[in-house]
Amino acid sequence: MQDFTAPPPWLASFSDLGNLYVVLPVAVAVGVWTARVLDWRAALRVGGLLAGLILLVAALKYAAWSGGTEASGAYSSHYRGAPSGHAALAGYTYGIIALFALRAHDRRFGVIWCAVFGSLAIAIAFSRVALGAHPLSEVVGGLSSALLFLLLALPITLRHRPGHEAMLVSATLAVALLAELSGLRFHQEQEMFTYLQDWL
Repeated sequence: MQDFTAPPPWLASFSDLGNLYVVLPVAVAVGVWTARVLDWRAALRVGGLLAGLILLVAALKYAAWSGGTEASGAYSSHYRGAPSGHAALAGYTYGIIALFALRAHDRRFGVIWCAVFGSLAIAIAFSRVALGAHPLSEVVGGLSSALLFLLLALPITLRHRPGHEAMLVSATLAVALLAELSGLRFHQEQEMFTYLQDWL
């Protein structure tokens, strides 16, 4: 049996920044911003690529489904070999913000926020390994999937003329924080309900 030490509680909350309930509101904010500074077709392409990535990961997970119970040790046997959804979604969503930020007039601003969002995506991805949710190969698979879709989105980001990047950064950070706090509250209420149910 693998030796698996329980991770700190905050790590699961940080990892949830790559969860669908955080990524989707952030993606909507990116789409609204893209429609404002480019056009609605570009926004639809950005959203369509995210939808395509979600479908790809879902299809790979379905193909890898083995059923059964938890494997011995940290990793689940259910989707063995499928790419990490958190890594893929975080890689694409925060990655495209990084690409847009890099187009800023202020090169220092662009490089700093590109590094911040790029590092955030990578940290979220590798938090899945630390949590024991995925082995390294599945996290690398998720990031590789995200990179493929970012390459498809690159022509959209290159069309962007510098301007309004600070609005994108502040809006997406605020939306991500609000979505994360809402998710934490939901989990806390769910845990409280389960506790009351068990007690009653």
